[in-house]
Amino acid sequence: RGQGVAPRASVAELVETSSEMMGKFSKTQLSILAFAFSRLSAGDPTLWVELGRATVAKIDRFDEDNLAGLSISFARVSDHNDRVFDAISQASVAKISSFSARNLANIAWSFATIRRVDSPLIEAVGVAAFVKILELNSQRLSAQRRGSAARGPGRRCGSEDSRL
Repeated sequence: RGQGVAPRASVAELVETSSEMMGKFSKTQLSILAFAFSRLSAGDPTLWVELGRATVAKIDRFDEDNLAGLSISFARVSDHNDRVFDAISQASVAKISSFSARNLANIAWSFATIRRVDSPLIEAVGVAAFVKILELNSQRLSAQRRGSAARGPGRRCGSEDSRL
């Protein structure tokens, strides 16, 4: 280590400090903290209990990225906290139309990983995914129509035969 470099805190110290400050964290800080500790496999039960409480208390403030990230984090550490997953599910269903395809996949993955059947969420994710597919197909068809119009009537791209 070079001079002036602070020693790294141990995971235990980070868990302790984070647990003490949990109620003061913003929605983004909670989401990032959950992600970081899930990647470290920091399965300290106290941390995840406190993180679960803070998540449920602030669930209405989370956007779709936060909700998807939190669900993945809790699923990674196999914390099957019913209150947390119920809250994530309800908040996700309410905001499902604004979820990206990636967030839809992440929510579905996390609930499947812990083998949690949540019919309202499954239905909402399915409908939202179907709508996204329809939107993509519509965009693709529009692009094809614009391309055909630019080439002129009766002409295919690369074709010199006017009968086509």
